[in-house]
Amino acid sequence: MGLGLCLLAAAYPEGQFVGIDFHPGHIAYSQWLAQELQISNIVFHEGDFSALAASEQQLPVGPDGHFDYVVAHGILSWIAEPVRQAMLGLTNRLLKPGGAFYCSYNTFPGWLDRTVFKALLTLERERPGADGFLGSIQRTAATLMRLSETPSDANPTRLSRAFPGLIVNVRHIQEQIDQPSYLCGEYGAEPWQPFYVAEVHRLAAAHKLDYVASATLPDNFPSFMASHLAAVVEEERDPLIQQTLLDMAINQCFRRDLFVKGAIPLTRTAYEALLAQQMFCCLRASDTNPSAQTEPVAVTTNLGSISIEPDLVGQLLSLLQQAPASLGDIHQALGRSVDDLLKLTSLLLHEGWIGLDRGPAIPSANSACRSVNQRMLELIQAGNNLNFIASPVAGHGGVGISVLDAFTLAGIQQGIEGDVLASCVWMGMASAGVDMRNREGSLIDDPDQAFSLIQEHVALFLSSSMTKLRLLGIVG
Repeated sequence: MGLGLCLLAAAYPEGQFVGIDFHPGHIAYSQWLAQELQISNIVFHEGDFSALAASEQQLPVGPDGHFDYVVAHGILSWIAEPVRQAMLGLTNRLLKPGGAFYCSYNTFPGWLDRTVFKALLTLERERPGADGFLGSIQRTAATLMRLSETPSDANPTRLSRAFPGLIVNVRHIQEQIDQPSYLCGEYGAEPWQPFYVAEVHRLAAAHKLDYVASATLPDNFPSFMASHLAAVVEEERDPLIQQTLLDMAINQCFRRDLFVKGAIPLTRTAYEALLAQQMFCCLRASDTNPSAQTEPVAVTTNLGSISIEPDLVGQLLSLLQQAPASLGDIHQALGRSVDDLLKLTSLLLHEGWIGLDRGPAIPSANSACRSVNQRMLELIQAGNNLNFIASPVAGHGGVGISVLDAFTLAGIQQGIEGDVLASCVWMGMASAGVDMRNREGSLIDDPDQAFSLIQEHVALFLSSSMTKLRLLGIVG
């Protein structure tokens, strides 16, 4: 509810941000958070897409009311068809020519088995005397497990043969029962609708929004797949069919697509010139010389686990640890082709080992993020359910932080060291009423065991997390 946009506004003080939400409670919370964090380059607007699309009202940004970027994360699959049309029409109206639109949504075929769960859940929620949303979730999951599971000596049920992933997905839902907000957001909306990719791309095109790439970077390289699958996808020239084949090949369940209002075709020369200028920085904390990397680097992607040459990764990290470098500089230093380096950097960006260097924008971002993070730590310690702080270096803005991390970092910033630091963290957690839990999530009742866990966490934070936070520009 506004946290992500607030963190982006802190990381990009040169920008102007507007958040839209139908729920007044979400808007009120977001406005409160922005005020608490003293972020001035952001506003939140209560409204629904249908009404906004039908009116000539201009949203409060810039001299002409147009935007460089529009973002719709986790919206398209959870709104009714007329509202989808309105959202995309509004996007077209708000974007400048050449502006970019990000849209994420649930996709087929990966969500086919969970349509079974959703269909039964809808009926369970309509049952007279139904035991609330979570009760309906639990009843639905238990029933589907009975229909899918069989004794070890029995043949698989017809349902589990038709949907072999159903048991795994239902078990995962059962494990998420302590996350009611997620479950309600994912399965509670009546117009819940996954899509085949061609449906969305045609819908966007009807509103002058052309698909250009996936924001999940490895998905842009079908060659990462097994060769026999890559051949089927890469030989297809029709863009809609090619993207559909890709999703079918990997059983895609979620897409993060980028569209442009008015794409500008590039020549190969212009394309390579722009790539050569892109700057990268190192975000990988390492206690050893990265050039001595010997173990293969495996990156988990939607297309499978991708293994990268360890010496190539080591050479790149070693170069970037000295100073940010452009892709052209990397090409000269490593002697690899631009295409190979594009794949390599995409994988390491996906893994979070490197970032897009922001150059001269970093000093002003540093100043904005520093004050925001100080207040964020105070809010977390006061018991507010916030779990991110802002990074002036990482382009995505937010970096995850736990309550225990927040108390530890706050103590370090106050100059507390050694055993006293762990004691102060322990007292702070206790005064805030924060329960200590082990790595499995179970409550720890024994004070000695809880304090021992805090000592371990503080030691690990000092030896590892602090290095990472320095690379992200969060601490000096």
